[in-house]
Amino acid sequence: MSQHNTDNTVVDSSVVDSAAGDNTASDNYKGVWDGRIGFGKRPALLVVDFMQGYTTPGSPLFAQGVVDAVANMPPLLNTARRTGTPVIHTNILYHAPDQIDGGIWVKKSPVMRAMVAGNPYAEFCPRWPPIKMS
Repeated sequence: MSQHNTDNTVVDSSVVDSAAGDNTASDNYKGVWDGRIGFGKRPALLVVDFMQGYTTPGSPLFAQGVVDAVANMPPLLNTARRTGTPVIHTNILYHAPDQIDGGIWVKKSPVMRAMVAGNPYAEFCPRWPPIKMS
């Protein structure tokens, strides 16, 4: 059975009804994201956003989960560095003064405007900074 939306598009209500059922996310995506490609030949450690804005008490971005992750990082990071495993640190860093490269994100979340060069919140955690490669 078809129905017309307010924008005059036609929707098959049987599809809408089945999509609105009791399906779980895993049911909904079955066959879509099930593929596996295995592990690569060279591992790397990806350290995402270990920045002071997330680990400084009182920061509007403070996240205890990041503090916990930083605290639990030493064995993993030390092993990666000792074995020559590449360590890749990511961070958020917008261009001042208007953070235009932040797009809609800095409009949605203005607190992210702090992520500019020179702001301590945008700096890597001093305990586990990236190592400069020669």
